[in-house]
Amino acid sequence: MIRSDQVYDSSPTAGKMRYTSYGRDFNAEITVDSRGIVIDYSDLALRPDYNSV
Repeated sequence: MIRSDQVYDSSPTAGKMRYTSYGRDFNAEITVDSRGIVIDYSDLALRPDYNSV
């Protein structure tokens, strides 16, 4: 296992968060809904749109 210090920061853009992993030199912008639940995790995951089913 590799230790990875992680930081989550709010973004000046509404509905966005910034994730930084210093141990792995990785950054991602995360889109969240009004409850803070992830919608889009920058090329890693995308929440399905259950309203269109």
